[in-house]
Amino acid sequence: MTQPNGSALESFDDPNEKLYRRFPPNHPTDSRHQYLQPDHQGAFTLTPMALACPRCSVNRQALSEAEDVIKKGIPSNKHHYGIAAITVGDARYEYNSSQGMYYVCDIAYLPKEENQSHSEIQVFFKSTSHACATKVSKEVSKQIRTALAPRFYISKLPDSQ
Repeated sequence: MTQPNGSALESFDDPNEKLYRRFPPNHPTDSRHQYLQPDHQGAFTLTPMALACPRCSVNRQALSEAEDVIKKGIPSNKHHYGIAAITVGDARYEYNSSQGMYYVCDIAYLPKEENQSHSEIQVFFKSTSHACATKVSKEVSKQIRTALAPRFYISKLPDSQ
């Protein structure tokens, strides 16, 4: 598979390597911005709204600490953010849409000068080209976010939860 810039994906050999994602606290009055929800045992789980699709930014455990995901590139209220984690193996997902398109979620290692651990969970069209999707339908986005959200576990709750 290839990244948007045309280069080949680096292999993520360890399916147990963790990927970290930051998320803000729930908005007190806006249901569109609810990132956490209690499960039946009272623990918090990530909602699909906390994930971006077709490209979801994460940090690699092998190259950073969990807290690094909230240290860079966000406003001064970063201490309010929470951290969710998912393993490489759990981030991989396949979906066949109602339009007959076949999609695959995989991880692309995309280091940045200010963040060498930066990676993305990306959606690819499963075809001969294996091109990264730059846009997907609402159906595909919802299905993928809904499938991936419960695979994340909460590593740190936001301060206001």
